[in-house]
Amino acid sequence: MPSILTPSFHVYYSKQLNQLPHSIKIDTWQHLTSRKRPLSIEQASSIHPESREVAMTRSLEESAIALAEKSIDMLENKCRQLEDIISAKDRKIIALVDQILSKTKHNDVTIEPEIYSTTHERKLWAKRRSESEYDLEVQKKYTFRDLVGK
Repeated sequence: MPSILTPSFHVYYSKQLNQLPHSIKIDTWQHLTSRKRPLSIEQASSIHPESREVAMTRSLEESAIALAEKSIDMLENKCRQLEDIISAKDRKIIALVDQILSKTKHNDVTIEPEIYSTTHERKLWAKRRSESEYDLEVQKKYTFRDLVGK
């Protein structure tokens, strides 16, 4: 184990340190091991420039993660806004269909009726609504009424 007076720098620095006088090496070593919060001899011996690179890389990664999270939040917010727009348009379509149906007897089979004529029809629309939660094609094909008041 090296003593306080015998410098034992990391081998990475040996080429640069060989160019310095011995007195400067000793002064630097003493500064590292005898300051207000001194490094232990093991800590001073293991100082390596890659430590700084790791800290810098970690900082860059944290910044990238923060930016990605912000971007995800913005996209989720935009998604919610678009879902609200789609829902409002669906309600408008249903209202218009109801107006048309009240004047004619024609019935669009892709729009959930306001009142079910049979239990089978009610179960069929419940099944379609359930499938639409996972199947985009079902969402595109059928227009569902809100469950409020049902």
